Amino acid sequence: MPHDKPAELALNFSVRDDPEHRKREDELDLATAPGYQLFFSCFVGDVDLRLDGVNFRTRFGWVATLSFAIGFAWRLSGLPAAGRMSMDFLEDDEWLSLRFDDGRVLVSSSYARGIAVVPYGDLLNLARDSLTRHADGLMAAYPRLAENRILAGRLAMVRGGPTPGA
Repeated sequence: MPHDKPAELALNFSVRDDPEHRKREDELDLATAPGYQLFFSCFVGDVDLRLDGVNFRTRFGWVATLSFAIGFAWRLSGLPAAGRMSMDFLEDDEWLSLRFDDGRVLVSSSYARGIAVVPYGDLLNLARDSLTRHADGLMAAYPRLAENRILAGRLAMVRGGPTPGA
C-alpha cells in the first residue's frame, strides 16, 4: 500500500464537562489519589483519533482519557516487538487494533469503518506528544495532579520508552 502523501495524524482528548454528572477528579486530592482512581474513574470523556482519513473518535463519553493516553503510548512503544496489540475499552466490547507491518501500523476498530495505514515513528511520536499535551492540560487545570507520584512514574515510563525506528 504505497503512500505518496503524508498521513493525517491527530490525537486529542476531551474530558466530559457535564454539570449533571459528578466528576471524581473534583472530589479527590489528586496529589495522593491512588492509581486505580486516578486512571479509571477520573478525567472521563472521549478520544479523538484521526489517522489516514479514518475517524476513530469515540463517542462513548466514558473513556478514562488519562489511562488511555498513557496505555496507548506505552503499548505502542512495544508494538514492533509484539507485532500486534489491542486497546480494549473495559466498559464495553469496543476495541482499537494495531498491527505492525514493515515500519507501518495498520489501525482498525470495532466502532469505525476503515483501516488506516500510518508510519510507525509518526504514530509513536503522536501518541507521546498527545499524552504530554493532555497531562500538561490536566495539571494546569488541577495543579495538585502534578504532585502525584504514581502519575509522575507512568509519565517517566512512557517518555523513557524506545525511540521511533528502534
